[in-house]
Amino acid sequence: MYKTIDLFSGCGGLSLGFQEAGFQIIAAYDNWMPAVNVYRDNFNHPIYTDDLSDENVQKKISGMHPDVIIGGPPCQDYSSAGHRDITLGRAALTLSYRDIILLARPKYFLMENVPEIRKYKILADIVRDFRKAGYGLTQKVLEASYYNVPQARKRFFLIGGLGEQDDFLDVALDKRANDKPMTMRDYFGDSLGVDYYFRVPRSYSRRGIFSIDEPCQTIRGVDRPIPPGYPGHPADPVPLGPNVKALSVKERSMVQTFPESFKFSGNKTDMNQMIGNAVPVALAEAVAEALHEHIEKKSGPTLNGVDLFAGCGGMSLGFEKAGVDIVAAYDNWKPAVDIYEANFDHPIYQEDLFLPEVIDNIAAFKPSIIIGGPPCQDFSIAGPRNQGKRANLTIRYAEIVSKIKPEWFVMENVYNIERMSVLPKALQIFKDSGYGVTTKVLDASLCGVPQARKRFFAIGHLGDKDNFLMETLEKNLSDHHMTVRDYLGDKLHTQYYYMHPRSYNRRAVFSVDEPSATIRGVNRPIPETYKMHHADAADVASGQVRSLTTKERSYIQTFPEDFKFPGNKTAVEQAIGNAVPVNLASYVARAILEYIDGAENKK
Repeated sequence: MYKTIDLFSGCGGLSLGFQEAGFQIIAAYDNWMPAVNVYRDNFNHPIYTDDLSDENVQKKISGMHPDVIIGGPPCQDYSSAGHRDITLGRAALTLSYRDIILLARPKYFLMENVPEIRKYKILADIVRDFRKAGYGLTQKVLEASYYNVPQARKRFFLIGGLGEQDDFLDVALDKRANDKPMTMRDYFGDSLGVDYYFRVPRSYSRRGIFSIDEPCQTIRGVDRPIPPGYPGHPADPVPLGPNVKALSVKERSMVQTFPESFKFSGNKTDMNQMIGNAVPVALAEAVAEALHEHIEKKSGPTLNGVDLFAGCGGMSLGFEKAGVDIVAAYDNWKPAVDIYEANFDHPIYQEDLFLPEVIDNIAAFKPSIIIGGPPCQDFSIAGPRNQGKRANLTIRYAEIVSKIKPEWFVMENVYNIERMSVLPKALQIFKDSGYGVTTKVLDASLCGVPQARKRFFAIGHLGDKDNFLMETLEKNLSDHHMTVRDYLGDKLHTQYYYMHPRSYNRRAVFSVDEPSATIRGVNRPIPETYKMHHADAADVASGQVRSLTTKERSYIQTFPEDFKFPGNKTAVEQAIGNAVPVNLASYVARAILEYIDGAENKK
């Protein structure tokens, strides 16, 4: 089941619809106590009343690692029933919703609102931000009466998927629409006991009496009895009389497709408000079913993997986030092994991969994919480039893959390996073992990482042609280099920061409005004698520049907030600098899964 968090949940219409469709709701958030009390009476998982604009709360949500985040930020500032004044403050909660998505990076998200939000710049702004973060977006207004709700209620849905194409859910949503709108009689039969009912109009220029042989008008957050002075309206199907009644609170909740067993409590005003604010359960369920079916089809056959030269776990975590089941890892550097063990449930083995028995040990896990980045210092522009023993680990990686023959492999290294004689030797081993191989240098800043870091990938698939994955890798690249601000917002609380250069011929001061330079395995404070470089974004003498902390450097490598880094500072900095950025690894993993899904659909 897909772990899901509901933000601005109200009394639970969206939660219940997603729960009915097979999603596992693990938590909900709202701070209006009447709705919170009703939610608690109807669900077993927790609901929190924390302020969603609080950075610490946002980190807590991210730390739950949800697969899906859903929610409907308060819509009154956009609604035709409200003042439509974006300065009122509640519209800012839409930005809080965005901030949480960008921090937690769930695989999918859904935001519900009134159609009028499309007229406001705030929607264009968050759409831009989601796209920069790697989300494909479906934007659609749905009419609830075509989705098993006896109510003419239009709602806007923004549905995002990491690595998806825009409009990825359009067809699935259209297929779920019924041919004709659902009427009150279609849903209730004759259980209301009348053929006509009264709904207080916003003004007497509109009708107030409706037939149960049509969809109900939008259930709003107010409900008043039939006023004695109601003058009637030319469009009323019948005049006011004993055969016309006002709907009860319970009946209004059922028009919103809450089940009869759903418990509402509190005063009548509050109950009517929360019912009117809710997403109709059946509409939520229809959208959730379309998304669930899409995810299930896209996930295709699962891959189980082993990570060699795993380091502290950037590649493992990225592949896990994409849906690959990492069952074991290997590394021989104890500081990295200690970090890995603190963050993953599966085992990591501190072993020398040159030992002959290691191959049998790895093979026992029956991996369908082997991933790994053999140590790169002998090829790196930051290292001695003398192709010593560590270069032989690249050949050893190729030998292990060729002996075990998983269906897939991924080998990562610095881009400079393309100039070294060891690469053709390793590629030949792969090809002699029956692998088609795609080789590609990826710029991490185009793959959801706020860092100008280029890395080489060799991706192999048994029995396939060379360059089989090239199209998928290239088509999903962002058209925008992700900046530090794009990813972290104002989290660093500084406009400029210092990164110690390899030599003072290079700049050292960067702005958060550009990608970070490559995070290396060293991190030094600003030297007292540092002289400004002509390309520095600011002068260190201004007092506006500081060095990044170890934790902040891990963020730029896209490790999550709750990732633990035990050990001394020197070792931890080295482990962070050596790691594959988590989101870059996810990008490659999702490309493989997309390729598998496409191949399955062609069968």
